[in-house]
Amino acid sequence: AFTMVMNLNTRDGNVLWYGNPLWQSTATYGTLTSSYSFATDIKSPAWSMLSGQTRIMLIVHQQGFVVGWKSWRRSTGAAISAMSSIFMLGNCVTNGNAACSQVIADTVDQFSTSSISAAEALVRLTGGGLYANYAQWSGYVDLQRFGSPEACPSQNLGGGIGTWHDAGLCYSLPSGSNGFGFSCSNTAAYRTCSEAQGGWCSSYS
Repeated sequence: AFTMVMNLNTRDGNVLWYGNPLWQSTATYGTLTSSYSFATDIKSPAWSMLSGQTRIMLIVHQQGFVVGWKSWRRSTGAAISAMSSIFMLGNCVTNGNAACSQVIADTVDQFSTSSISAAEALVRLTGGGLYANYAQWSGYVDLQRFGSPEACPSQNLGGGIGTWHDAGLCYSLPSGSNGFGFSCSNTAAYRTCSEAQGGWCSSYS
C-alpha cells in the first residue's frame, strides 16, 4: 500500500512552482480526506514524517480520474528518506550547483502508462531515476522539483513537476538577494513558473 504525501491540481489556483516555499518547509497544505480527493493541492504530514519506504509512485490524473502511474525503487534496496529531507538537501536556489539533482530512486519498479498523453513526460517517458530538484544546465538553468534526465530536456521543454525554466536569466540581482533570484522584476526574464510543464508567466517580484 502507498501513502499519499502530495497531490497537485493545476486548476485549484495554488501554483506549486519551483520557488513555492511548501517544497522545503514542514508545513502542511490542504485537507486529506478518507476519500483521497484529488480536487485540490494537498501536502500531508507524511511529506516530513514518512521514511523507510522502499518505493515511490507518481500518478497522473485528470480531475481525479487516474490515467496512468509509475513507481520507482532504489536498486540497492535501500530505504527512501522522508521527502522533506531529500528536497532540503537538493535546494539549488540556496545551496548552489553542487547540491542539485538529488536521487530519490534510481530504478523503475512498475508502471501503467499507455493512456497518458504524450505531452506528459515525467511518468510516461522516464526510464531512469527520479530526482528531487533536477537541474538542466544548458546556457540558462531549467529546474524541476521532480525530474529526470529523460523528462527534463533543455530549451524549456520541461517534463518535470514544480518547474522554473530560464532561472539563470535572473542572475543580475541587487546586493543581498538570494539564489537564482526570487526578487527578479517582471521585466527581467521570461520563464515558466508552473506546476507541470508549459505555461509561460512573468517573473514573481
